[in-house]
Formats: sequence, structure tokens, C-alpha cells
Amino acid sequence: MSKTGTGTDPLVGDVLDGRYEVLQRLARGGMATVYRAWDRRLERIVAVKVMHEGLGDDADFVAKFDREARAAARLCDKSVVGIFDQGHDHGRPYIVMEFVEGSTLRTVITRDAPLSPLRALQLIEPVAAALAVAHDSGLVHRDVKPENVLISHRGAVKVADFGLARAVTNQTSTHTQGLLIGTVSYLPPELLTTGRAQTWSDVYSTGIMLFEMLTGTKPYTGEPPITVAYKHVNEDVPLPSEVLARRHPGQARRDPIPDYVDALVAACTRRNPQARPPDGRELLRRVRRVRRALERGVRSDDALAAMVFPAAALPWSVSMTEVIDPRDADTSMLAGLPPLPATDDPYDDDPLTPVEPLPAVAEPIVSEPSVQPRPVEVVSSPAVSERFPRLTRAQQYRRRRAVLLTMLVAVLALTVGTGSWWFTSGRYVTAPSVVNQTREQAVAIAEANDVTISFTEDYSETVPAGLVISTSPSPGDRVVRRTQLAAVLSKGPERYPVPKLVGLSLADAKAALAGANLQAGAVTEAWDEQAAVGTVVSAGLNEGEQVKRETAVDLTVSKGREPLTIPNVVGMKIEDAEKTLTDAGFRVATAAEKFDSKVPKGSVISQEPTDGTAYRGDAVTVVVSKGAEIVKVPDIKKNDLMADASKALTDAGFEVEVVWEGNLPIRQGRVERITDKDGKELKKDDELPKGTIVVIHAV
Repeated sequence: MSKTGTGTDPLVGDVLDGRYEVLQRLARGGMATVYRAWDRRLERIVAVKVMHEGLGDDADFVAKFDREARAAARLCDKSVVGIFDQGHDHGRPYIVMEFVEGSTLRTVITRDAPLSPLRALQLIEPVAAALAVAHDSGLVHRDVKPENVLISHRGAVKVADFGLARAVTNQTSTHTQGLLIGTVSYLPPELLTTGRAQTWSDVYSTGIMLFEMLTGTKPYTGEPPITVAYKHVNEDVPLPSEVLARRHPGQARRDPIPDYVDALVAACTRRNPQARPPDGRELLRRVRRVRRALERGVRSDDALAAMVFPAAALPWSVSMTEVIDPRDADTSMLAGLPPLPATDDPYDDDPLTPVEPLPAVAEPIVSEPSVQPRPVEVVSSPAVSERFPRLTRAQQYRRRRAVLLTMLVAVLALTVGTGSWWFTSGRYVTAPSVVNQTREQAVAIAEANDVTISFTEDYSETVPAGLVISTSPSPGDRVVRRTQLAAVLSKGPERYPVPKLVGLSLADAKAALAGANLQAGAVTEAWDEQAAVGTVVSAGLNEGEQVKRETAVDLTVSKGREPLTIPNVVGMKIEDAEKTLTDAGFRVATAAEKFDSKVPKGSVISQEPTDGTAYRGDAVTVVVSKGAEIVKVPDIKKNDLMADASKALTDAGFEVEVVWEGNLPIRQGRVERITDKDGKELKKDDELPKGTIVVIHAV
């Protein structure tokens, strides 16, 4: 079917059977038109195929169409486009199908072919699976071709139009005197010669598709399509590896086609149906064997080739095909056939192009010798007329002048009429709608409507990337033929990546945002131990995040290091002091431990700094007490001189007090005894804390 826009299609905007609202015309063929529609009851997008006017007038056709739609609806498989409903409205039957958002295999072939053997087998396997399900249900597709293989955006492959081709064929075989419906490039020989198709006919069409994916071209091309049809009947399909080596030698060296892939194509495309896989189930089995061999990297396998094509005898240059005997063909189908319409495109893939059934002949067609005309004797006249005889008043010349004048008037009237028509309406066309179409689809629609098209690009929040947003002139406007439409292609939503901001100064960050088509949002300040004052330490959006134009990005700027108040920990136990300083954000450093008789052991004697403020992580140095120093009492005996005893005790680190005993009027200055503050008598080598008060009892 040919892709088209909505145009002025009367069905667009209508509601079929009060349920299916027709939104857009997607494609139009010789027998039916496909629309994108909204199912009001189930609230979903569906595809509706509506037969053209006139086809619904035949009760037999409508009954056959309904039966085939019901049969196809029973095919429940992930590789088959599901049929949801069928009906009859506006005098035309229609079917409601699953809407597959994506493209067709034709698009993949046009864009990427020749494909690698593995990629081609991965795409053909779901097709074979769909045919297997259909053939198991007794249903023959009859119109297997790339346009009927749909590929969703997620890569799912589905086959469409099951049962439709069969219904259409029944209708046309009754009312078009034997014309066949289908794409001539993919029709099997038996359908061309007898008009009858079996399960192996779908296998042939699938083999032609696989050949085209592997080589990037169809096996037979020609002008007119009848030439292609004759080649299907009388010539063997060449091996894809030979065609690839001839047309794409670089591809053939980089990704060669193995012999067993050649064997698969050869088996599927035999002219003799008995030499092909009998149905889709057997085809699927062979396709999976070949795909697994490709995935293992097998370059050549004679045994697998023989399994895939049991009728083959290596080398394959020996022909293994048989041509159907013309005496067995239904030659009555050839009677009264109108000539096929000429086309400028040898690759025309209109699914509903009538194809004349052909007699199968093995010999070249030789035209009958032309019959020579009988010679005519010419008798010369004594008076030969001039080419432009002089105008006279003779009756014969008056008649000639009248005829000539009439012809001149007719030519002039035709010229004036044609010119008037051309300048008033003939040179004008209606600008087509290409909105929401891809570049390739827009070009095809423009060419079909006799206009050209140029493209610019712009961002759109609603139209997906690669589709047309708008055109100028607008759809429906009256324009001169070959006028150039200016189309705007969507680049998708306008998004810009957030630049690197952390580590920049505030001014540089704002400049970076402006350069990225963004702007600075709220600016806040925060203490930061590493970043310099005025440096961006964090942003509201991550670097590289895609955002809309003029999006505001919040910034956090460093105020520098945070000043903290130093707590006083003098006199605290070292454990408590360390916790207090750490909780306050400082690092504790111990300078030394010292004896101190006034500060208990393990407590802080002093700190540096003692007060004020410092920054988080700065060190506070503390001095820890080792407690009082223990010293020994020196050897002081009774009657020692008090002065010597006092000096000895002082030198040992004690504090000395003197107590005079008795009330003698004369003091001798001698030691009577020594005690501690509590009166306990001290002896030599007794250990006391340094600084302890020692009492000298003197007389």
C-alpha cells in the first residue's frame, strides 16, 4: 500500500458503527485503505482496514470476507497482528486490528540492506513462526511481503493481513476474470499459472523476502511487471551469495553468506512446490537450525546444507527444479485478460496490483513470424499533385480549405481550452498533509502529490524526534504544481545538559549556565572546610542532567571555614576533655604529661589556645597531669641541726614547717623528730608526694 496523509478522506473524523473514531489515513492500496482509529469502548488505538466502495455490494464477497476475518482472528500468537473485530458500515466491510507502532520490514530493507545473515534470520524467524501458526490452523496468507511484516519500536516482529488476501482473491477471481491479487515480486509460480495457492506458496514468498534482505535487491526486476511474473515461472532464483559477491563485494568479504543459508533460500524458492518446505512449521524448523549455526559462527556445513535442502545435490550449479507442465495449468484464466498497466517503478510494491496468470513454459517465448503485406502496384500519374497545392476556386480545393480551417479552429480551441484549464486549475494542486510523518514518508507523499519539499529542524515538546511538526503552505492550501513545501522536522524536546558548576566562582558559574541556555536560581551560602570563599560547593541539578531551556539551577556558595568557640577543658579528665573538644569540632593534641601535686593524675593541667575561636578541625593542645611526684624522706636523725634537716627536706621537694617543743628559755636548734601534717612520725626512705608538708619538731 502507498503511504499517504489524511488529505480530504471522507472517513477521517467519522465513527464506524458508533465505536471506532477514524483519526488518520495511514495507507491506501488497490482494494482497501488502512486507518489509525480510536476504540471508544475500550479506549485504545487500533488499526482499521476498510474495503473500497463497491466491494461490499457483493453478498458472496462480504460473507467470504467475514469468514476469513473470523478465521484469522483465531490466530493467537505473538508473531501475528491480532484481529479484534469486523463489521460493515458505509456500505463497506472493515476489520479492526492491533495497531503496531513502528515501521515495516520494507523500511529496514530500504535503509539497511544487505543485512548480515544472522540479522536476516532473526527477522525472518518470527515470520516463519506466524506462518506455522496459520498453516496449522488451515489458513494460507497468500500475500507475504515486507510491507506486511511490522516491526514495533521495541523490536517485536509481527505479520499482518492474515486471511485478507484469501478473501480478496476469492472476490477477484469471481469478478475480475482471473486477475490475481498480490505483489508480483513475491508471487510463487503456481499462483501465477493456476491461480491456486497452498501452504508452500507462502514459503516461496518468504524465501524471496529472505533473498532480498541478504542481497539488498529482489531476484527478478523488469518493466513491465509481466516480465517479472514470467521470470518467476521460468527462471530459478539465483543463490544470494553469488548476487551479494557481484553487487556488494565488500559486504561479501566482511560478512559472507554461508552455504547452508544459500541452501535455505534455494529450498524455499524452488519453482517445483514439491522441492520446498511443505509449510510454515517445517520452514520454522529449518530457519532455527540455520540461525543456531550462524550464532555459533559456523562458516560452512555441508551436512546442514543437505538437511536444509534435501533435494539439492552439490554443487548447486546442477538444476534440481522442475517446471509445472503447461498442460496441467488452468489456461482458461488467460482468456480475456486486459493488458497490465504500465509503471515507472520496477520495484512497485502495491499489495493489490493485478497480476495476469501465466502459462508455465520451460522454453523461451518465441513470437510468431510477422506476415508480409502483399505488394501494391503503384501507377504513376502524368500529373502528380504538389505537396502544398495552390489555393484555387476549384471545388476540391475549397473542400480542403474547409477541412484545414476546421482543424485549425479545433486545434486553437483545444489549445485555448487547455491553457485556460492549466492557468485556472490544472497547474494547481492541494498541499498534502505530512504532519507527524518521517522525512522519507513526507518526501514520498510530496512526490505523490506533485510537489517538492525542503526541511528545517526545530525543537518540539509534543512531536517525537524525526517527525514533521508543521509545513508551509499549510495542508489543504491550493498551490502551484512543483511548489516547494517548507517542512519543520522535530528534533524532539529541547534539552540542554547542566554544565560543571561545583568548584567555579559564582560569577563563572552564572556565565556557564548562561552559555548552556540555563539560568541561576536561588543562591545560598554555607560554611565549607575545603572550598574557598565565593566558590560554588553544590548545585540543585546534577552535572550532565538534561533540562529545558532557561531552567533555573539553585547554587550553594562557600562562606569559607566555620569559626568555632574553643571550650575550656582545664581540670577535666582527659577522656572528658577529648570528647568535649571533638564534639565542638576540634582535634585534640597532647603536648606532654607533667607531675602536678595540685591536679589529679589524668586531668588536664593546661590547654593551648586557652579561649577564643578557631576553625573546625584545628588542633587544641592539652597538658595532662601525671599526679604528684613521689619522693623519699631523707635521713634525718634526732639531734641533727634543724637548719641542716630543713635544707635536706626542702632539697627533697618537701615543704617544711617547724614546731618548737617545750618552754625552755634557751633553744638548742636540734631536731627532736619529724612528722607529717597529721603527726605521723616519718622515717628515712618513707615515700611521700613531692610538696607534702613535713613538720620538724625542734628543741
